[in-house]
Amino acid sequence: MKNRKINLTAELAEHQHQAEKRIDKENSKADSSVRAFAYFDLQQCLPTPYLKTSVSFYKRQLCPFNLIIYDLATNEATCYMWNETIGARGAN
Repeated sequence: MKNRKINLTAELAEHQHQAEKRIDKENSKADSSVRAFAYFDLQQCLPTPYLKTSVSFYKRQLCPFNLIIYDLATNEATCYMWNETIGARGAN
């Protein structure tokens, strides 16, 4: 019984989240001064170049980052890429 209540509560929360997202999407399409973004993802570091030799692996590897943002109004995804030397994030 307790698990069922937890599952129903989670389903209700997801339903409410989807309803809010739909309303925000409609508002952003109707008014160009309103923006709605649904998806932010900072991907795992992408070691570049991909090397298998141990000596060069530690001496030459750079870790770029990729941030993806999805705009609900235009249905466009934008990727921002930078390396570890930019933005004071530091090494991986």
